[in-house]
Amino acid sequence: MDFIELGADPPPERLAEFGLDAPRVDLTIRFASREPLHLLVGADAPSDNRLEELAYMMFADDDTIYVARRGMLDEYSSDLAEYRNRRVVRMLAADVVAVDAELKPRPDQDLEGAHGVRLAAGDWFWKDGVPVPGSTPERVARQLAEMEVETFVDDAPGDLATYGLDDPLARVVLTDEAANERIVVLGAQGEPRVDLEGRESPRRFAAIEGDPGVYLVDERVLRVVEDMIREGNRKAKKDREKAERRERIPSEAAPDDPADGDQP
Repeated sequence: MDFIELGADPPPERLAEFGLDAPRVDLTIRFASREPLHLLVGADAPSDNRLEELAYMMFADDDTIYVARRGMLDEYSSDLAEYRNRRVVRMLAADVVAVDAELKPRPDQDLEGAHGVRLAAGDWFWKDGVPVPGSTPERVARQLAEMEVETFVDDAPGDLATYGLDDPLARVVLTDEAANERIVVLGAQGEPRVDLEGRESPRRFAAIEGDPGVYLVDERVLRVVEDMIREGNRKAKKDREKAERRERIPSEAAPDDPADGDQP
């Protein structure tokens, strides 16, 4: 890597020779434990190797220009949305110890309700302490905690009714061992994902309570919530039927009162 010493306070016309008076890239890299780096990338620099493209670069507030490979520019010419963290719940499925889900009624679905499960000693239980059979709690924890955003809705208006998030269809509270909560809400269906063969996969608008973003996520997130509500409703129905059977069983007759019968 070559370099050019400019000296202190170089005039603008000197920077213009290298395209650094109006750099094509103005990049700031921040770190947790040191001062940020502010890099400027200017015009192309001559290269003896036609396969190696070079450019003039310098750090802001420095007096040295460096000639370096410009391949790094390709990384910053793509859509910045590609670098966004798509796991917005910020919780691992393995950390979830409680799930509380509520599903609102829909005109075309005969399914609604609210149920919760808790993890204890490696097993999942309903709130009344009855074990939950099957893998539904694990699937809910995985799909919700590690939910991946497919599309960021950056132009979301203040009125969330557009996305069905003012009165969401589903609300799921995830709790970890430290009692931290992340609340996922699911709203209306959005534009489906279309694969290369033209097949559509349904998607749904989602948000995290307390965060400003609106997202499109795979419909499977809602499907696992529906499974949990369906299983919870099934258990609740069995519990009601069991209680009704107990009520129909006649109580044992009270022992005869000697005062009411003949004395020997």
